[in-house]
Amino acid sequence: VVFFLTDGYVGNDAEILAAVATQNEAQARLFSLGVGSSVNRHLLTHMARLGRGEVQFMRPGEAAEPFVAKFYRRVRNPVLTDIALAWQGVDVYDQTPSAVADLFDGQPVLVHGRYAKPGRGTLVVAGKVGVRPYHAALEVQFPAAAKRPAVASLWARARIAEWDDEENVRPGSRKDDITSVALAHSLVSAYTAFVAVDRDEIVRQPAEPLIPVHQR
Repeated sequence: VVFFLTDGYVGNDAEILAAVATQNEAQARLFSLGVGSSVNRHLLTHMARLGRGEVQFMRPGEAAEPFVAKFYRRVRNPVLTDIALAWQGVDVYDQTPSAVADLFDGQPVLVHGRYAKPGRGTLVVAGKVGVRPYHAALEVQFPAAAKRPAVASLWARARIAEWDDEENVRPGSRKDDITSVALAHSLVSAYTAFVAVDRDEIVRQPAEPLIPVHQR
């Protein structure tokens, strides 16, 4: 277990995240703790996700002792580790993240994916409770249609975030993928942005004088 604690702005994000992704040979769990108002939240959040740990932020003026004690109690004994998901009876693809985080008390594990056809199936959850193996079969039902447009956007954001992590190791390797998904879901990313276009037609009457304006 590795705890990363900082109270300031750390700037070399890509270099640090690449090290977490490629040099964690022991598969240690990485927990990041940010203190104060000048914390690099992007870096700490991605570090914890790559390290299959948790991230917490302590606000300025917040009492340190109860905050740290609560955080320590949560991460000391994870509820379920080495989680693996297997889908049966339903075709699920593009699941993200590919490496599922551990389950901690009071903190859900979020996994996003897509399915090709509606139907009923089973999600088999495997992992470890301490040193003992754990298996559970959960019945799932995927509808043909649902009025939940935000779900697709949530998957796209999660998918792009995972590709962003890969680009810290191989810059530009996921540019086309990120751009395609971001455009399809109207999301801002490292390669896409919003442009505001004023479509109101403003017409100057021929009799109106031109007003010259000096520009630097």
